[in-house]
Parts: sequence; structure tokens; C-alpha cells
Amino acid sequence: LLAADPRDAAAAHDLSLARKRIGAILIVLRRNEEALPEYEAALKIDTEMAARNPANSDRQLDPTYAMTDMALAMERLGRWEPALASYREALGIRRRLEESDPHNARITYSVNSSLGRVARAETTWGNLLAGQAQRRSALPHWRAAKDLFAVGIKVLGIAEDFTVDAGQELLEELLALDEREVAGVAAV
Repeated sequence: LLAADPRDAAAAHDLSLARKRIGAILIVLRRNEEALPEYEAALKIDTEMAARNPANSDRQLDPTYAMTDMALAMERLGRWEPALASYREALGIRRRLEESDPHNARITYSVNSSLGRVARAETTWGNLLAGQAQRRSALPHWRAAKDLFAVGIKVLGIAEDFTVDAGQELLEELLALDEREVAGVAAV
């Protein structure tokens, strides 16, 4: 359908969703490398549709779903820096959209979801770096996670989601970091 009329918004949206679904199935099957091209194709479609419809908040939000799913696949492949970059980009877009459309429940939910995903990814990457005796490199990730957790706790009572997903002990540990401890780790 899309080949017949490349500007057909409904066909483009359907094709993007189909590619995302294929990517999701591949992730479930632990075929993360194969999932990436599916999400890249969906992201290309969604980005083109967003450019054609700058006033449509749903079309602006659509690319972020491919971004976060690509990040998940990259995370599972151990590609932490590109995964974090993709998570952060999606969160940035979602926050910008929330500022312009604060009553859109889909956008608000997406922001909250991204806060948790980015915080967990920052925490995990920080912990992996610390486990490799790279505590100084881990600090910015832990700080970012701590800040994101704090934002998440304030926004719409999502503290329960963070504690369930990140683990109560981890949340308390991150929030308990004080400047003295951070300064001590930075000196290592």
C-alpha cells in the first residue's frame, strides 16, 4: 500500500506499527540484533510522518516508541552508550511534547515510562562500570539515575513503579547518596 502512495499517512502508520511488532517479537525471541533493522525502518517512517505533521502531537510522539525499543535491544546487546543516547533522545522529545500539550495522557504516560527506563539504564550501566573498577566513570550515570528517580517520584505518584522496577533497595541507595560519599568515590 505504501509503495502505491508514499504519502498515505494511514498506510505509513500501519507499516511502522508492523515493523515495531516484528521487532518486539524478535526481542522476545532474544534476536536483538535482528530487531534493530525493524525498529530503524519504523523510526524512519515515523520521523518522516512527524516532519509532515509538526502540529500533530501523536505523530511527534510516534518516533519515540521505536527509539525506546531500539534502546532496549541495544541494551540487551551490551551497547550501553548508544542505548542510553536513544533513551535520552526519546525522553527529551517526550518532555518537550508534554510542555506543549500537558493534558495529553498518552504523552504524560510516555514521559513517566521514559523516566523509569532511562533511570534503570543509567543505574545498570553505572553498576557495570563500577564492577569494572571504573567508579569515576560510573558516577555521572548514578547521578543521572538519582535525578531521574527524584523527578519520577514527584510526577503523578509513580514512585511505586520505580520501586517495583528498580528495586526498593537500589532506589533507597541511590537517593541516599550524599555529596560526601560522591566526593569520596570521585577521589578513587
